[in-house]
Amino acid sequence: MIKHTSPAMVAFVPNKYINSLASYPRNKPVVEVILHDTVTNSVKTTVQVLTQRGLAYHYLIDKDGEVYELQAPERMTYHAKGYNTDTIGCAFVCGGAFGPPNDSQRESCVELLAYLKNRIPSIQFLSAHKFRSTSGKIDPEGVTDDDFKDMASKSGLIFKKVR
Repeated sequence: MIKHTSPAMVAFVPNKYINSLASYPRNKPVVEVILHDTVTNSVKTTVQVLTQRGLAYHYLIDKDGEVYELQAPERMTYHAKGYNTDTIGCAFVCGGAFGPPNDSQRESCVELLAYLKNRIPSIQFLSAHKFRSTSGKIDPEGVTDDDFKDMASKSGLIFKKVR
């Protein structure tokens, strides 16, 4: 879980991966958070796969609900082809054979989204890789439109479903 007393204060899990993945200067304000799943079973494996592929998420939400900041939201990462310049990528450590995000992950996601909305007021929208992918991605698996709407409303964002 994220440990905080208000959306303005979040304590992320200290980790050796911070700023270790590929990122680039951002030239647009962030307006959207895109949710993913990793289709791996650990933070370590996820970071290894991302490094090999030259990709990155800004945040990972582990199976116990702990949140890892991998890259500062002020930096652009490659996580959703064609949608990287004004988005933040957050991923649940799960998916595929490892199942959908659990309740701890979903609760931490809402807290993270509220924190990001407070920290970066230009953020207005929540979406998912499956609604942004140009190559048929379906993540995060097991999260319904109603789940997205619920997470968005609890965090002060608007659910944006676009294909």
